[in-house]
Amino acid sequence: MEILKTPANKQLAEEPTFNSEDLLKVITAQLNDIREQKTPHAYEAYTSKTFREATSGEAFDKFIHENAAFSKNASANFLRLVFNNNIGTFKGTLTTRDGVIYPVEYDLILEDGQWKILHIQIYNPEKNPSSPPETTYLQTAEAEAQAAIPTKPVEVAPIDNSHKPPSLEITKAVVGTKINPKGFVQDPSAVIKTTAKEIFINVFVQTGKIGDKIELTFKHQESHSQLPPISTNLHASGDSVVSFVFSAPPKGWPKGHYELLVTTSTGLQQIFTFEVN
Repeated sequence: MEILKTPANKQLAEEPTFNSEDLLKVITAQLNDIREQKTPHAYEAYTSKTFREATSGEAFDKFIHENAAFSKNASANFLRLVFNNNIGTFKGTLTTRDGVIYPVEYDLILEDGQWKILHIQIYNPEKNPSSPPETTYLQTAEAEAQAAIPTKPVEVAPIDNSHKPPSLEITKAVVGTKINPKGFVQDPSAVIKTTAKEIFINVFVQTGKIGDKIELTFKHQESHSQLPPISTNLHASGDSVVSFVFSAPPKGWPKGHYELLVTTSTGLQQIFTFEVN
């Protein structure tokens, strides 16, 4: 199984500021500004001095408006973090309002005690960079101490698997508004506040195989609306945790009941529910 870690350098690994949530907050805050058309603030507040020296505010504004991944952004998925010396690199995807998915890569650097964006690289839809972008954490399943969301399995016809090896299973999903440095949801809950800036989701997978596809669809029951599906392929066989993050709309999360439809390439479908109030 793939376990994501900070570099072997002991001093860096023990540095308390190297926390994935600290870096992720910078990216999501900038994306929220972009969605609200606050491009000048997105530029000044979250980019590093080196970034601003290389890229003017006008060039940044042009970059944002010419790339639909930003100008038409609906959601983001950033949960693959790697450190190289003092630079943290987040790889993930940006999804537009019409469902187009763009691989993206952010480099961040610690500047005056605050994480700032050093570099942004956006790739063409369906075209990976030389190092394939990761859209999720794939973690070894830890102790089952987190509360599961109520689940409603989708009925399927019985299949005789007596002569087949174990197939992929979705054991549970948890939702929350915070994650720990490894990408696991902290204090999971089936009720989320409408003021939450991000909603983090962990989907627990058992006996998966490399290449198995996991797709998540995020639905609001009362309005019958949904965000474009986000999907990823497992990069390791065995038990894993696939993590997703959704950023709040400009006016906050609509109150009501939500469904998370998890679909796999093996034909499995599972529905998990939670509430926003």
